[in-house]
Amino acid sequence: MYYRKPCITVNSVLLYVLKLYIIIIHMEYLEPFLIGGSIIVGSKFVASYANPTLAPLIGGMPTGIIASYFLSSQHKKKQYFNGYVYSSFVLFLAILFIHLTSNKTNINIDIISAFGLVVWGFISFVVIQDRNTILNLFKKL
Repeated sequence: MYYRKPCITVNSVLLYVLKLYIIIIHMEYLEPFLIGGSIIVGSKFVASYANPTLAPLIGGMPTGIIASYFLSSQHKKKQYFNGYVYSSFVLFLAILFIHLTSNKTNINIDIISAFGLVVWGFISFVVIQDRNTILNLFKKL
């Protein structure tokens, strides 16, 4: 039986370096993905095996604050939190809407939640994009 020794060539080294580079780049996105996924899984676990009213303590963890640690510069973090303030306020309103509607009607909560999520996304986008217009409106009042 013939056994061939592994041969290290320039191509094999370059291929190894390229694979390592791809892994490092993906790790930049993999770590935040795993953290976010762990929060969702933790919330579901608590809701399934403990008191479901405690699940929002995990699911409601401010992942937006955690996400800011993965931004590269102070300037980007400041811009991020400028938008986060508006988005969080709209999120509060969406959760309040879901809470009140689910307690006062017999509509399926999944439908109410989906509606609240879509409205939150749309209003957050509009508010963040046009916040200067909105701020000027409040200044006139």
